[in-house]
Amino acid sequence: MVKDDYLYIYLHIPRTAGTTLIKHIEARYRDDERLKLYRKELNLNKVRRVLEHADYKNIVEAYIKKIPKTKREKIKIIYGHRVPYGIHKYFKRKARYFTFFREPVARVISSYNLWTTSYENESRLGKKKLVFKNGYLVDGKKAGIDAWVKRKIEEDNIDTTGITLARFLSKLGYIGRKVNESDVGDCFKKFYFIGIVERYKKDSLFIYHKLDIKLFFKNQNVSKKYYRLGDSSRVDKMLQGLCERDSTIYKLALLWNKEFVDNNVDYGIIGTKMALKRNFTLFFTQPFFEINNMFQLMKDRIWDT
Repeated sequence: MVKDDYLYIYLHIPRTAGTTLIKHIEARYRDDERLKLYRKELNLNKVRRVLEHADYKNIVEAYIKKIPKTKREKIKIIYGHRVPYGIHKYFKRKARYFTFFREPVARVISSYNLWTTSYENESRLGKKKLVFKNGYLVDGKKAGIDAWVKRKIEEDNIDTTGITLARFLSKLGYIGRKVNESDVGDCFKKFYFIGIVERYKKDSLFIYHKLDIKLFFKNQNVSKKYYRLGDSSRVDKMLQGLCERDSTIYKLALLWNKEFVDNNVDYGIIGTKMALKRNFTLFFTQPFFEINNMFQLMKDRIWDT
């Protein structure tokens, strides 16, 4: 049982080490203690139209309302890409939202690399999937990162929502359409904790402690590098321009994170204790995880973007 018995709600922003965190969550909590909110659970795989905040809110709330109240009371953690703000009102436990941000250009590059990796790994039949038409292909063909990111930022659909952080947060009700310091400040107030991927080793250990994680695994979902920062100064400059709004949010998140760490005197102590525990148990838990993961990959080839 979680020590403080909060309902933890994890907004999984794409390409922010979320797969790793989720593996830890799913090893810690029973099926009836956790609620997943991804496209598969919400039956969004064949959605073609553009979804706005009201759509996500209505879809997710309808999904939650179908869960009997007696079962809702058992849920201790909610997580997924499709987690609109405000769903805590359907649960009795006091809620704590948390998430992880990543440097925007690095996150876009990672998204492109994952899409390309997944596309290359799929069979000829798999490459005809709607998910690739929506999220990866440009005019029905593979494209370089510059053509891909320009097109997919313009194409607002179920598979491109997560490319820009500002749009992703807006669609789920965490931030308004405008991205200024006031709006971002209001957004951050909705979260108990905002971790930073670039300091994931420390920030993740803090969250693992809060979630009472006992089994530890190595980082997951590391994709092949089809493009690296520095491969093209022209492309890098273009990406920086396209990520300007996201960079504003990210820079303010760095300050928020630093203030949180500075104001929580137990942060460093927790990190030290959890690091020792992780290093000790990893030797025993990783082999079992890799066997289980192999069977899972065979079962389900496609991921939720």
